[in-house]
Amino acid sequence: MMVKRENNLDWAVALGLQALAHIVSEPGLYEEFFELTGFSPAELRPPRIEQRDFLSSVLDFILLTDTRLLDFCAVAGINPSEPLRARRLLAGDSGQF
Repeated sequence: MMVKRENNLDWAVALGLQALAHIVSEPGLYEEFFELTGFSPAELRPPRIEQRDFLSSVLDFILLTDTRLLDFCAVAGINPSEPLRARRLLAGDSGQF
């Protein structure tokens, strides 16, 4: 699923959910995500997965390493700057990018 780039919160939420889908589709990433974030598999359901702080953590995890970031961006068909832009929007930074 390709998410259209826009500087709005809906776009940021959609990209965060896309990143979460990528994480759970990769067994190694899935396990590492829980280890590093402290979240549990039980939290992977609405409304938790739609909350900005949770999606910020998802994008922080993707942004943690260049390899992880580039792998996600290749699968998603997006520019590597997009996850950071989405992360900033989720954190409430409404400035222009």
